[in-house]
Amino acid sequence: MRAWAAAAIGAMMCASLGATAATAAGLAEAIQLGREAIPQLVNDPRRSRQARRDLSYALSASAGNAAKRNDLPAAKAAYIEAIQVMRAVADETGEVSLRRNVSELSTEYGDMLLLQAKEPKAAQAEYANAVRNAKLMTQMPEIVDLQQNYVALGYYRLGVAAQKAGAPAADVKRFFTFCLEWREHQVRELELDRKYRENPDLMILPKFERLLARARAGQTAGALADAEAMVQRAVTAPPPANYSAAKLHSFAGIGFGLISAVETDPAARNRARDRAFAELTLAVESGAVDASFLATDPDLDPLRSDDRFPQLVRRVKPGS
Repeated sequence: MRAWAAAAIGAMMCASLGATAATAAGLAEAIQLGREAIPQLVNDPRRSRQARRDLSYALSASAGNAAKRNDLPAAKAAYIEAIQVMRAVADETGEVSLRRNVSELSTEYGDMLLLQAKEPKAAQAEYANAVRNAKLMTQMPEIVDLQQNYVALGYYRLGVAAQKAGAPAADVKRFFTFCLEWREHQVRELELDRKYRENPDLMILPKFERLLARARAGQTAGALADAEAMVQRAVTAPPPANYSAAKLHSFAGIGFGLISAVETDPAARNRARDRAFAELTLAVESGAVDASFLATDPDLDPLRSDDRFPQLVRRVKPGS
């Protein structure tokens, strides 16, 4: 095992330096040793995955070496096997780094097919594989968390802070627009996922987060559509499994309140504000909103100057 891994690493280092012909034999030996070693590791999953990953690296180096020699049949065979081996390990582990490796291998193979083999249709198929693996990375929980709870939410908080600090309106809107771009992207990607298509209620939180960003960025038409959808889902049976109807009323109320802050037409602004208080009242009376939230959440700032806001606070149930 150690012998083949060392041979593979040495051969790949030589290949990266451009010593094509000299490394062909070394790569072939490393690949053969790897193929022989892997069946012996069936009872050791960790070492088996490591061996297969290293085999894929050696095959990739061999493919590149063959491409430099213009031996396209050998390059194709090596790329295909390298991708298959790496994809199998990535499917087993779900590791982001391995998904990235699969995407990079497919991209390299696609480049060879397009530029050297002059096979654009085959290259297109391989580039599609690269994109599919890249999208799988973006859908991994840790990546979604990074995008939404650090990047998108970070821009949202920047916008809120900038607004409270009296920054120019253009700067504030830019932060919220950046946030919206991330959240729009997430919704589009999730809507392509079969799991989310089969259970639309899983989209409630992503669409609520998009609603907030749309309203803050001044996209009132889209924000109104999202808020109305929250209301419609709240009154449609059966209730969602992941949120109460009262919580959906609170989501809609927050959205209508933010819309009222950016709506330029006075009549539309008043309608949005009236809807905000109607929805938030339903949420408060059902115990879905507590006093601390009403007192501190910046998304309710557009409503605090209204005479109805203190009345809303007084409606909060003790202990909520």
